[in-house]
Amino acid sequence: MTEALSLEQRDFERRDGWYPNEADLTPQLVGSPSFGQLFATQLNGQIYAQPLLVGKVLLVATETDWIYGLNPVSGAIEWSRQIGTPFRDKSLGCADLTPDLGVTSTPAVDPTTGVVYMVDQAFAGKPRHIGWFMAINPEAGAEMPHFPVEIKGPASNNPNQPFTPIKELQRPGLLFLGGVVYAACVLSAELWGLPLSGLETAAYLLVIFSVAVIILRSDCGVLGQVFHASYLAAGFTFLGFAGYVAAAATHSIPEAITSSFLLLLDLGAFLVWGSNVSYVSDVLCRTRHSRPQPVADPGYQPMVSLHIPAYNEPPDLLINTIKAAEQLDYPDFEVVVIDNNTSDPLVYEPVEEYCRDRERVKFVHVAPWPGYKAGACNLALRSYTDPRAEIVGLIDADDIVQPYYLRETVS
Repeated sequence: MTEALSLEQRDFERRDGWYPNEADLTPQLVGSPSFGQLFATQLNGQIYAQPLLVGKVLLVATETDWIYGLNPVSGAIEWSRQIGTPFRDKSLGCADLTPDLGVTSTPAVDPTTGVVYMVDQAFAGKPRHIGWFMAINPEAGAEMPHFPVEIKGPASNNPNQPFTPIKELQRPGLLFLGGVVYAACVLSAELWGLPLSGLETAAYLLVIFSVAVIILRSDCGVLGQVFHASYLAAGFTFLGFAGYVAAAATHSIPEAITSSFLLLLDLGAFLVWGSNVSYVSDVLCRTRHSRPQPVADPGYQPMVSLHIPAYNEPPDLLINTIKAAEQLDYPDFEVVVIDNNTSDPLVYEPVEEYCRDRERVKFVHVAPWPGYKAGACNLALRSYTDPRAEIVGLIDADDIVQPYYLRETVS
């Protein structure tokens, strides 16, 4: 075979995978019997970095920190050496590269000198993890003078952000361009200083808040407690992330003001939703808080008039509300249903028919009538409330009251 060069990931700076110097590699050739596997060579460790053909050496780097120079025709190992001790998956908390993490990214080659540059992530004993920038002579695998160099120090645009190899994993292929080697890193998830992935952090928070909710809200059912804990864990996880973004030192003044304002909106939304968690839990989980049911004072049970204003309410829904009110455990009350401005007889007439012979229920339909809900309530108060009533209560047209509702309220 003739000498060739494959100098970086997908061969060119464009990273498009197009190899223009391989004009003879046609679909006909690839589909012919003469095209196929050249060799199979057993190496140590998984291979994520693209092998590079540098001169007459096929350079291969593995996750166990072994690098190899292979004969590109026979696959024979011309040289090999281990350049460090790889990360172990448990030490890093990373589940997608197991069991070792060493050289992941594709190296890059200086086309003038043939020197191969790579990044190795080495384990140097807890709590030390090192990112090495290495330069290799591909002919024998020897290290070039003045290498390796430890990757460390703060970011040039953020002095408060040091390079931390255990978090900033170097995975994208290196790029040699204009005499400079470029290496990009992927920042792993970390919240509030915990070296954990985002999912693990959320799981820990869920456990913590679950225990807290079980202790503090023992009056909730199991599903309600799970809902409360999940809401708190998700909310605090998001607020932690939003606070981290808002506090970033790289923000300009307008960006910092905008981020802080959005953080306040997030906090407000969290508090508003938090005030309704019990209601949402009741609706979604069908659990209710246990309430002490007071004993009614037999000496004080005044007449109560309950008003249900309605407009265009589905008949079945409104009838169910009326039925629940009729089941109230209280000796002296009436129910006044006032339907204002519902124009479709098919909507209000079934309710009117249901109420016609009900002992405690009055049904009133008025149209047109001004004032919307307040106008209907004022009309009921002035014209349709039993004069004996000492207490007037309002029930929404879609509310289902419990039998002890009046007894508890009046007592």
